[in-house]
Amino acid sequence: YKTAQGLVQFTSASHAWAAMPLVFVAEQILGLTPIDPGFRRVNVSPRLFGMECAEGTVVTPAGEFRIVVWKKQERILLDLEVPEGCEAVVEGHNCTAGRHSIEVMDEEATGMPAKRA
Repeated sequence: YKTAQGLVQFTSASHAWAAMPLVFVAEQILGLTPIDPGFRRVNVSPRLFGMECAEGTVVTPAGEFRIVVWKKQERILLDLEVPEGCEAVVEGHNCTAGRHSIEVMDEEATGMPAKRA
């Protein structure tokens, strides 16, 4: 997959070819990727690929992560709901169970990569 900003590395073991867009939205747009087995600890690093906003619920073995993300100039505003017993890492900040509102740099607008866990 290639965007104006460059190549996006993306693979999936999904057997259903039609499920690939769902995996892409969860992992690439909403930016939710597991750090620990079972999604007890995840990294959240959204990329809007030129869109103004995105939202979704990612169902994992550990529970449902709800993510709403939208662009504000060179910043990304993120509303995140983390299920009980889980933790999300957003640009180095640990978010425990509950709702969180976070503002991070838009790496597409600044050309600077976001911090990863």
